[in-house]
Amino acid sequence: MFHPIDVRGRLVDPDAMTLKDFGRLTLNGPEWAHAAKGDHIVYTKFVTGKPHLADTARISVAREVSDGSWSIDFLVPDASRLAPYASDFDLDQSPVITDIDKDSNLSFRGTGAVKTERLLSNVAPSVIPIRPVCGARALLLHLPVDGGKQVHYYDISTRLVQQLTFDDGLKAAS
Repeated sequence: MFHPIDVRGRLVDPDAMTLKDFGRLTLNGPEWAHAAKGDHIVYTKFVTGKPHLADTARISVAREVSDGSWSIDFLVPDASRLAPYASDFDLDQSPVITDIDKDSNLSFRGTGAVKTERLLSNVAPSVIPIRPVCGARALLLHLPVDGGKQVHYYDISTRLVQQLTFDDGLKAAS
């Protein structure tokens, strides 16, 4: 399912995370953010010329422009951000990107403006990322409950959290 089939496509950003960063700093790589206005890539990018550390990690968005080149922008240029997950709903007018800061605080934002960033202040810091819900203005996340973790649904509009699972065992919110 790779295109081109030889996996020798265009390098979009030489400062993007590498396989050496995977697992050490973040557990996910680049993701497509689907939207009504066109798809783009969200990913962890490091400040040019700096070592790959949590302090130098940023979230970037790459958009293909009409001549086939790529436009690259930091979403939050002056603050550490890692592990982006993106909306994957093709008709989304305002895609959502979630991420984690260097202190494991969870936040989300729209792809168009830094001002849309919202810290999930009612959620404990976690290295387990949160996922946007396909086709809804909502997030799935893990929260501690009675010594374990349960999957919860966070409504972006109302900011209400609803527990979805109640049983023992490992949970995955992806």
